[in-house]
Amino acid sequence: MIYGDQAVFAIEYKEAERHYISSDGTKVLMGYGKLWMQGYFYGTNEDRLYLEGYFLGAVDDLLTAKPLDYDIDKLSAVELFDLLYDSEDYPGYCFSGGTFTDDFLGYRFKR
Repeated sequence: MIYGDQAVFAIEYKEAERHYISSDGTKVLMGYGKLWMQGYFYGTNEDRLYLEGYFLGAVDDLLTAKPLDYDIDKLSAVELFDLLYDSEDYPGYCFSGGTFTDDFLGYRFKR
């Protein structure tokens, strides 16, 4: 099921048929999901992931993004990426997520 507008921001999630049971007997929700931002997806819906860990943690990371101190309208996409990738001033803008077999890395900022 897709919640939201894929052209803006959406969460795609399908609950797995089987879940993990923790050592204390608690059911840990598992599923498949992707995050959609401006028509592009981040992640994969082919690998099972923890709903409350990987997936909702990634959503929370996006929602708590900080603004940049630069006028990004004057930067090309490559210049912006280089700024975020190389600068020690911007470690808080790193955005990572993953599944059991894949890791996804990106950068987040509020605009």
